[in-house]
Amino acid sequence: MVKMIVVGCGFMGATHAAGYAACKHSEIVGFVDIVPKARKRLVGKFGGRAYRSLEQALASEKADAVDICLPTDLNFEHVRLAARAGKHIMLEKPIALDLATADAMIRETKKRKLVFMVGHVIRFWPEYLAIKKLKDSGKLGEVVTAEAVRLCESPVWSPWFLEAKRAGGGILNLGIHDIDFLNWVFGKPKTVYAAGEKVRGGVYHDLETLLRYPKGVAASVKTCMTMPKGSPFTMMLRMRGTKGTAEFILRAGGNLETRGGAQTELMFYPERGKPTTPKFKRADAYQEEVAYFVDCVKRGRQPKIATGADARLALKVALTAAESAKTGKPWNV
Repeated sequence: MVKMIVVGCGFMGATHAAGYAACKHSEIVGFVDIVPKARKRLVGKFGGRAYRSLEQALASEKADAVDICLPTDLNFEHVRLAARAGKHIMLEKPIALDLATADAMIRETKKRKLVFMVGHVIRFWPEYLAIKKLKDSGKLGEVVTAEAVRLCESPVWSPWFLEAKRAGGGILNLGIHDIDFLNWVFGKPKTVYAAGEKVRGGVYHDLETLLRYPKGVAASVKTCMTMPKGSPFTMMLRMRGTKGTAEFILRAGGNLETRGGAQTELMFYPERGKPTTPKFKRADAYQEEVAYFVDCVKRGRQPKIATGADARLALKVALTAAESAKTGKPWNV
């Protein structure tokens, strides 16, 4: 049984906790949050003990791993603390606000041979995996273009998302999901060009990003986390190839906490023949993600996907997009 401490009891901490609760190989022994009500709420729902700090939890609990779901600017200090205590680490994306900090985290965990995984959950999303399977099987032919969209209203449930020094803008909190998935499918992009609306703090919450991948694949990522109040959370992926096009779209009310009742559609449109809905295994991507992490810890092996290196590349591309938007020029990655 992998014993977990969950740090951060907001939406994502609660989502990860539900995943661990559903996994037969994990047990939550502690919740950490500076807000008493938040930590007590999750203790009441999932068990374990409540703590104000990770130091207190580590001193009191015999945990195997720590799951960190905090504002991005707090990631490094908690990763370092967990790593120096010899705990495996699941870290919610983005890995960091800058590459130097990301590198420091990777060093801290690598030298201690700890399992370190970053929560790029789209790699576990069933419909995205179905499209990747179509691409890998050759049913799309040679992919020519890919389009990804991720939109949400201003995150009033967690105002820190809009603070430039804490979150880094929409591209680091929304668009980085799509960047990471496209990197997984197509490799490291060659060039990045972006344009959008710069807001207070010099960051971008509404951004159009163009990526040129090897083999001539052109991809676009549309990111906006300042949609009007009442706008549905929306994510979309369209991949067009010489033999057909695959498309997935999801619309959920508010944030992803309503994903269970979201409107979704997954379709494959072949160049010849009738459109079909690809078969895929329905599952909660967050539960699949944390179960994969638990399995890595249990087996004592490093993850093959959603690694620190994967997260670093996604961060580098996202930061390059922001730099391109500031300068008005394309940049090499």
